[in-house]
Amino acid sequence: MKKALIFSLSTGGGHNTAARNLKEIFTDSDYEVVIVDTMNKISPKLDRTINKGYETLANKVPSSWGALYQLSNKKKISKGLFSTLAKVSRKTIIEILHRERPDIILGTHPFVVSFIASMKKEGIIRLPFISVVTDFVAHDLYLHDYVDAYIVGSDFTKIKMVEKGIHPDRVHSCGIPISKIFTIRKDPPSFETFKILVMAGSVGFNYIIHIVDALLSIDRPIHIRALCGRNDKIKEKMKRRFAKDIQEGRLELFSYTDDVASLMDDSHCVLTKPGGLSVTEALNKNLPLLLPHYVPGQEKENVEFLLSNHLAFYARTPKETKKIMEEIMDSPEVLDIVKDNMEKITSNYHRKKIIHIANELIKKGSFT
Repeated sequence: MKKALIFSLSTGGGHNTAARNLKEIFTDSDYEVVIVDTMNKISPKLDRTINKGYETLANKVPSSWGALYQLSNKKKISKGLFSTLAKVSRKTIIEILHRERPDIILGTHPFVVSFIASMKKEGIIRLPFISVVTDFVAHDLYLHDYVDAYIVGSDFTKIKMVEKGIHPDRVHSCGIPISKIFTIRKDPPSFETFKILVMAGSVGFNYIIHIVDALLSIDRPIHIRALCGRNDKIKEKMKRRFAKDIQEGRLELFSYTDDVASLMDDSHCVLTKPGGLSVTEALNKNLPLLLPHYVPGQEKENVEFLLSNHLAFYARTPKETKKIMEEIMDSPEVLDIVKDNMEKITSNYHRKKIIHIANELIKKGSFT
């Protein structure tokens, strides 16, 4: 039995979700799979600092997170910082590799490229390495000559990477890995009541309160399901603030849930921040997106991709969110245009293609 070793990080929720989805795909293809929360293994204290820093900046001071993202996206700055981090991680990575003895390595975070590719360049690692890009524009940290293959979410992503010097044969636009449950589609609900799914990300971003408040002011038959992530404070605050609407059945509140696929099946539209995984899940479910918020940095780039391909609606304020939603409810046929565009994008998505790529790399050995 072949063995895949997946290195992930816990910043946000998408990277670990991608890792779990990869495990599902590889396990279904008779691989043994081990997932490593990389930074936690290297330094639990540093891991907690990074995760807390991300949650605080992205939720409370998003402009600062955006500035940090752009700074790290400059090669001269990122090269020095992350080469140092790669050297610090080396001993731990080697110990993990010796213990697990994988046939192939995969990574779901740009930091992992810094760790693994630098060791491949020095000849310390000779195993094939696949990097999964979990957004629609690749951060420069993903780009490295010693990555054997990239899995990306669109041809747009591939084109941008090729423009930065990555060989096109190494980039495969077969979709950001999702769980197979998101590949199953069901008939949409009746339009008698317009059903809206609002997602605040795994962190539970504060914007959800203002968006739900605006939506509840729509004077039409609606039913809102709001996913508050792991932010129990936000959920309790919303329980108090919207008690009447909850009692009347116009609003349901959820904490972090693994039932997102079923909730998408029973919705006409999803309002979410544009994380790569959430977007890909909605694309596969053919569920139109309205984007009421984004975290500056990678999500701003995701918004630009989605809007340029007419895959989503975008609202700058809660008031604009309400207006767009009312227009959609007045003319629901506009959703069909978005759905058609989603079909075109997802026609290239093949979850199992990564298995073929992995098998070929193991058979031929590392190209780099």
